[in-house]
Amino acid sequence: MAKKKAKTRLRRWFPGRIRLSAVAGALLVFGALFAVIHASRVPEPRSSDHLRVALPPPPRPARLAEPAKSPPTSAPVQPAPAQPVAPSPVQPQSVPPGSSSELPAWRRFAAATPQAVEDRKLIAIVIDDMGVDRKRSQRAAALPAPLTLSWLPYAQDVGQQAAAARAAGHEILLHAPMQPQGHEDPGPGALLTSLSSDEIRRRLDADLDRLPEAVGLNNHEGSLFTRDARAMAPVIDELKRRGLLFLDSRTTGASIAADAARAAAVPYAVRDVFLDNVQTVEAVRAQLAEVEAIARRRGFAVAIGHPHDATIEALEPWLRGLPSRGFVQVPISAIVQHRIDHPSTASAAAPG
Repeated sequence: MAKKKAKTRLRRWFPGRIRLSAVAGALLVFGALFAVIHASRVPEPRSSDHLRVALPPPPRPARLAEPAKSPPTSAPVQPAPAQPVAPSPVQPQSVPPGSSSELPAWRRFAAATPQAVEDRKLIAIVIDDMGVDRKRSQRAAALPAPLTLSWLPYAQDVGQQAAAARAAGHEILLHAPMQPQGHEDPGPGALLTSLSSDEIRRRLDADLDRLPEAVGLNNHEGSLFTRDARAMAPVIDELKRRGLLFLDSRTTGASIAADAARAAAVPYAVRDVFLDNVQTVEAVRAQLAEVEAIARRRGFAVAIGHPHDATIEALEPWLRGLPSRGFVQVPISAIVQHRIDHPSTASAAAPG
């Protein structure tokens, strides 16, 4: 009987115990899960003092140019006064090749000319035979500019010599070798009356190409060639095609070269005085006095000399004294321009 009661109590207690164990187990599981979840969370710091995390510095903004400060309205900035600029003596100005208003070569490569020429007489001094005697050619090129220096095409390094002289302010001519009346040798590649027009042109082209900054040419010798109209025709044609001028050295009174240039509308000038047929300082000074007399009478004069010692010695002080005597030294291109501007003076005072 006692065993039966104990079994009855056991049956009543055991199911309840099982239910309690299940509830407790469930609570334990939930508690464990809650602990795991809670442990996995990173607690947020309550202030920056508890946790500092090193972060990279923010990128520096690009530096902007500081705006220009505006002048105060109470004292406006006045523009600086323009500095006086001395008038440029260079004439004419160069124009880019290919332009419809391109100047002819004789003006484009003209040497600088003083602008203040009013009431002054113009004198151009031409020095022939440049380049072969390099020492004397350098002495001539060291004379006061602007001279007109005429270069023999067969001189060594003639292009470089002429370029240096032009950089010093002088004007450049080709001293074209031409056939003389007598037996003088004009040099290699001379223009001869026996040559065809095509050969004359070919030789002349080759000579001009050696002096790309020449304003034109004058004749070396040529007392026979310059009196031959057929021989001169291709020379004048080539000068016209290239836009160059012609200076007639007048090695003969029978020269038709200037007339041929005028008929073809090629700009030209004519020699008035030879300076050094007699190579002494006194003789050259006497010829320079004649140059002054022609310039006073007509308004301009053209003289031709050579790089001789006597010529250079006489020229240097004479050139420096020209302004005080009422003259202005100019290149041959200025004489040509003067003749164009004052045609009434072109035929006055025939050369001696």
